[in-house]
Amino acid sequence: MLAFIITFLAIPSIVDVARKKHLVDVPNGRTSHDINTPTLGGLSIFAGFVISTMIYDTIRVFVLRMIHGRSPFFPDKEHVHHYMLELTGSHKKTTAIILLVNILFIIIAFSLSSLRTYQLFLILIGLAAIFSYIPYILVKRKRIKLATKPD
Repeated sequence: MLAFIITFLAIPSIVDVARKKHLVDVPNGRTSHDINTPTLGGLSIFAGFVISTMIYDTIRVFVLRMIHGRSPFFPDKEHVHHYMLELTGSHKKTTAIILLVNILFIIIAFSLSSLRTYQLFLILIGLAAIFSYIPYILVKRKRIKLATKPD
């Protein structure tokens, strides 16, 4: 739902940019439209999913901090990208993995678009919870392995 709202708000700006930069599909015999159509619509959908992923992670970390009795604004390394960075050792690899997961979520959302909005929302939130928990588990195992490793 959050991705939808972000996408809905971003579309007018992106359409304006597409028209100013002449990034439009001109009607011809092979197209189904009768007027010039902006071609950057997918950009707003992608931006909506990326931004909603960041907002989800922020809300998740705020809740975890409050559960542990800390201020939600207390700095720590509980965000998914911190765990991914510890696992990969590379900002580029971390960014690539997060980008691929975002693309996977877009594919899942389009594939399940026939579902009711609340059903799709629950499925995506559930998957987001699972995907954000996996790096935590892997880092925890890695730390235990390093702690028990004989010198």
